[in-house]
Amino acid sequence: MTQSNRPCRDVIDDYTSIQQAVFAQVARQPHAVAIQERERKYTYSDLYQLSCTIADRLQPLAIPSEAPVGVYLQRDVRLPAALLAILSVQGAYLPLDPKHPSDRTAQILSVAQAERVITTQALAAQLPDSVDCVLVDNLAIGQRPITPVAHHSMSQLAYFIFTSGSTGVPKGVMIEQGNAMALLQWGVRQYTEANLAQVAAGTSITFDLSVFELFVPLIQGGCVHLLEDS
Repeated sequence: MTQSNRPCRDVIDDYTSIQQAVFAQVARQPHAVAIQERERKYTYSDLYQLSCTIADRLQPLAIPSEAPVGVYLQRDVRLPAALLAILSVQGAYLPLDPKHPSDRTAQILSVAQAERVITTQALAAQLPDSVDCVLVDNLAIGQRPITPVAHHSMSQLAYFIFTSGSTGVPKGVMIEQGNAMALLQWGVRQYTEANLAQVAAGTSITFDLSVFELFVPLIQGGCVHLLEDS
């Protein structure tokens, strides 16, 4: 498919949440490559199916709306899938980095009062005993039909971002879907389809630049290249 050098369309104006905008691309082009993880490629359909599988593991937990759910994963396709899964069940994702000191991770979990963390069996040992680990090892790519995502309130919490904690205990900021959508709207207007066709994502999800790197390309049908360190 030929990429345009014109600014991207404003189709994002029709959506009220990150997951709604991303999953709309799943319906448009399910077989296009959404995520490249080193030599392995995953289509938009793959990303959707993995996200739904993780959401299935969250649903029985009856997570309250806007409750923080930690994400403590390596940089592979399960990372964006987990973020979308949390948003899909009306939670707000709490980004954690396995490379950070365990004391900092424990501090953030305590301040956010997060009770559950999506992680793997190998990483779970690094987390405090007080959290409930939702393991995402050996995820299967299913074949369920693509279901349109309903509109949500723009005031719904989407994710948390914490400061570096240089003055003591890390302080968190709660980001609403409306805030995130404003960034995504700016991104698709500022950059052309050709610009967003192949985008490197090497920023830790604990930094808000990661929201641009992951979701702006995905809402425009581009491919995100997950890098361990940019």
